Amino acid sequence: MIIVTAGHVDHGKTSLIQALTGMNADRLPEEQRRGMTIDLGYAFMDLGDDNRLAFIDVPGHEKFINNMLCGVSHARHALLVVACDDGVMPQTREHLQILSLMPLESLTIALTKCDRVTADRVSEVQIELGVWLANAVNLQGVSRQEFIVSAHTGFGIAELKMHLQTLSESEQTTAGSTPFRMVLDRVFSVKGAGLVATGTVISGCVSKEDRLYVANTASGPNNRAHKQQVRVRGLHAQGRESNFARAGDRVALNLTGNDHDIERGDWLSSIAMPEPVSRFAVVLSGFIPKHWQSVHLHHGASHQLGRIALLSEAPLTTSSANRKEYLAELVLEQALLPAAGDMLVVRDACGRETLGGARVLELEVPTRGKRTAERIEYLTELAACFQGANKTPLLALTVSCSRKAVSIAMQAWSWQLSEAELQQHLGFNNCGCDNRGSVHREHDNSGRADSGHGESTGLVSRGDWLVSRFLFDGFKTEMMARIASHHESNPDELGLGRARLLRVCHSGLPAALVNEAIDEQLAAGELTMTRGQLHLPRHAISLSADELLLWQTLEQMFIKSRTPLWTSDICEPLNLTPKQARALCYKLVQLGYISALLKDRYILSDTLQAGAAMILAHLEVHDAVSTSEFCAGMQMGRKAGIQLLEWFDRIGFTRRLFQANSRTLRDAELFEYLRPIKTPRQAQMPEPNHLSIAAASMSAHLSGHLSTNRAEGQSTGLSTGI
Repeated sequence: MIIVTAGHVDHGKTSLIQALTGMNADRLPEEQRRGMTIDLGYAFMDLGDDNRLAFIDVPGHEKFINNMLCGVSHARHALLVVACDDGVMPQTREHLQILSLMPLESLTIALTKCDRVTADRVSEVQIELGVWLANAVNLQGVSRQEFIVSAHTGFGIAELKMHLQTLSESEQTTAGSTPFRMVLDRVFSVKGAGLVATGTVISGCVSKEDRLYVANTASGPNNRAHKQQVRVRGLHAQGRESNFARAGDRVALNLTGNDHDIERGDWLSSIAMPEPVSRFAVVLSGFIPKHWQSVHLHHGASHQLGRIALLSEAPLTTSSANRKEYLAELVLEQALLPAAGDMLVVRDACGRETLGGARVLELEVPTRGKRTAERIEYLTELAACFQGANKTPLLALTVSCSRKAVSIAMQAWSWQLSEAELQQHLGFNNCGCDNRGSVHREHDNSGRADSGHGESTGLVSRGDWLVSRFLFDGFKTEMMARIASHHESNPDELGLGRARLLRVCHSGLPAALVNEAIDEQLAAGELTMTRGQLHLPRHAISLSADELLLWQTLEQMFIKSRTPLWTSDICEPLNLTPKQARALCYKLVQLGYISALLKDRYILSDTLQAGAAMILAHLEVHDAVSTSEFCAGMQMGRKAGIQLLEWFDRIGFTRRLFQANSRTLRDAELFEYLRPIKTPRQAQMPEPNHLSIAAASMSAHLSGHLSTNRAEGQSTGLSTGI
């Protein structure tokens, strides 16, 4: 257990700790010379049975308030020191206000220097302090005990020590399944050992040889340190060498494996950390905020400037009359990595006065619709998941999924959920978490991932995303309506590709969940996919007997020319007007026999698919395909080759690189069926140097394949159902 001190400068905090432990917490030469605490100090008191009580001595001078805030961050037990000769002083009041923002379980009050004053003066200080404690609304439910002591004479020290020992024995120290999390308040090097980082374990437990993630937010949002892990080579808990430490312990970790700077204010965690955020939703308390007010924000061992963006000027409906709360977003100059429920101390822009606190609600905030009624209602429901210092993460996860799709990894970090808690709440039998906190599922024999439906919880998961079944089914209904509307307005079009369907639906769901919805509809027979196009099963187009004869003649023309044909090239051989030629070509396009590169210019599907197959084969071993490589491989003129590449760009198959004459894949699924299946021996063989050989071979294969299919379709009738 750890007890943090608080109180005005020169009220005897360090002397009281020395009387309790026999240790001088002032370790710096400057502190000993001036007789004043400047930085955090540490001391330990033996309790017997190999147990120790740790003290964090904080500075009382207003100039060192940043160090004080670092020491009391996430404090559970506090020792408020008030000198009987001075009484309640400015820093006593500010420290008491800061303690009221912390998730305290107990507050011990020590009235020191009683040997210097009379009994009446002690009573006056008790009354004065009682008034301030009565005004601290957040401390009403906190266990409090008051002692009158003197570190100089030893009066009351024994009673205080006995109380602290009883408090430590009643402390519930169960590690549970909560992930390990700790903020670093000191980082230094020891000769022969290396890097040592100290801090207070906020949650979970840590052991030797554990691997932890470290987050460094000082380098800004582009820092990637949190993607790497460090190993715990050595461990000290409560000032002694140990193999294990748990929540509430003061620890020093000997870390190895880091290739980046670790400094004060960094975080250690047993689960993977997301990107630091510079904007997140909070609940403000303790003061009446102003929109775009500039403030100092303290979190853990770091502090920085930020602004308050009020979401609603009215206080929360759940707040009480004497403790009003406001919904807002904090906009920071430098990214932080808080978790939901963390309390940030808010001070004025000059850093002279503590205003109140900001409890973190949500790390992922929308760019639009921040102040809509639905958004305010959602944040109000999320705020209700906090009960005082306690939080109900599983309930909050359900609330979030009922409104939008959420990232499982982000929710695991935000609410500090372990693998066991995630599995229990999601209700997936075959799911688990990797060491990055992502949920994955086993695959069936078909190679497709399990749909990840938690029927018991009404949640749907795909990849790293999670959403409620209600929202998911609503999207499927909207998707089917969009496809039906597209068929109605474009009866001669085959359907929509996945990427285009996602754009048409304007859905807030991520692509992974959209693909899950499409897969469900395909499996249920509600949707059909033909040549990469999604359409309703009842949607069909067909050729008449005359059109079929015209197509047989036109196909031979395409084969002989080996290049795209204009409508004017088709009219005279087929004895058609331009209007009739366009109508025929349009229907042939929808049947998949030909494709329109641009207005009035068409290409045989055999040639088009050969080009797509060549691009897929080329990009398996190269980053991009250039225009010259493509034209050479297709044995096609540059103008026609560019038109074909631009057609691939329009349908979303490829993407042209910025200011470059080359392309990369965008949606490979449109032509995924063209990828050749290699034998193990073929997989070891080098790729051919001449792309024209591969293109010609694939073109011949596809020509025979499509001709066979067309012959089979013609033998059964003139109508081809799509």
